[in-house]
Amino acid sequence: MRKKYILKNADDDRNFWEENWFVTNLEDAVRFCGESPVTPVLDKYFPKKGKILEGGCGPGYFVIYYSRMGYDMEGVDFAKGAINRTLSVYPETPIKEGNVLELDYPDNYFKAYYSGGVVEHFEDGPYAALKEAYRVLDKDGTLIISVPYFNLSRRINTYKNPALLINGSSDVYPDFDGFKSVYKLTPRHNRDGLNREGFSFHQYEYTKNEFARILDESGFDIILNRPLSIIWGLRDFSFIRKAMAEYSNQSISKIADSASAKPAVRSRDSFLKNLILKEDRNLPFAGPLLKVLGAGFANLILFVCKVRK
Repeated sequence: MRKKYILKNADDDRNFWEENWFVTNLEDAVRFCGESPVTPVLDKYFPKKGKILEGGCGPGYFVIYYSRMGYDMEGVDFAKGAINRTLSVYPETPIKEGNVLELDYPDNYFKAYYSGGVVEHFEDGPYAALKEAYRVLDKDGTLIISVPYFNLSRRINTYKNPALLINGSSDVYPDFDGFKSVYKLTPRHNRDGLNREGFSFHQYEYTKNEFARILDESGFDIILNRPLSIIWGLRDFSFIRKAMAEYSNQSISKIADSASAKPAVRSRDSFLKNLILKEDRNLPFAGPLLKVLGAGFANLILFVCKVRK
C-alpha cells in the first residue's frame, strides 16, 4: 500500500474536486462514459430492475448515462457545487448532496452500489465507507468498486526508494495531472525521509491482495477483480506523459464522440480505440495483452462483490 500526499493548496476538499470537474464539458463527459473501461463491467452487473446508487458520483456522469438507458440509478456526492452545476443543466438528474459515510437511505435499499475512486481518499481508511455501503445493500446486493492500483511498476519504483518516493526529481514528483506529489510506503516501510510540510494526504494506492482483504473483512465476497485504466497508469512515466500532453480533455472527448459512431466496417482506428479506451478483452489477442499490461501499469483496480449477509 502506498500513501500519496499533494500540495495543500491543491487539495482543498470540495474545492479541489469541483475545480477538477468544472473543466470538463458535461455532455462530452456523459458520452465518454460509453468508452470507459468500467462500462462493460457495469453493463454486466447492474440490475435491470432494482435501485442502484453511485456513492461519490461527482457531477453524475454515470448516473445520467445509465438513467438515460432506463436504469433506476441515483447518486450522492459531498461536492455541492458539482451537483448544482449538473442540476442547472439537467434538473431531473437523480443526484443530491450527501456523505458516503452517512447515507440518507434505509437498510437493504439498493440492489447495486458503484464506487469509482472514492474510498481511498479517507485517511482513516475505507472501512467506514464500506460499512455504510454494506448497510444500504440488500442481501443479494452487488458492490462494484475501484481504487488506485499499487501496480507492479509503482511497486518496483517505490521499493527502490523505500521512504518517500520521489520520482525523477530531487524535489517532488509532478503527476500527469499537474499536482506535485510525494509518496510514502505504509505500513511495511514506515519511514519518513522527506519533510512533508506544505503537503496533505490525498489517497491510498492498494495492491490487489490488500484491498481484497479489506473487502473480505467488510463482509463482501469477490466475484471479479480486474486492473483498469492502463493508459492513465502509463502516465506515471514522464516520456509517455510528455508524448500525450497534446491530448487535452477536449481531444479525448472528440475520440469518444467518434468511437460512439457505429461504422459498417470496423477500421484500424476503431480497433485501437476499443483497445486503448474501452480495454475490450473480446478483441482478438486483447485479453492476454490487457492482463499483462494491467498488472504492470493499470491506474485502477476494480472489484465486483456480493454482499455476505
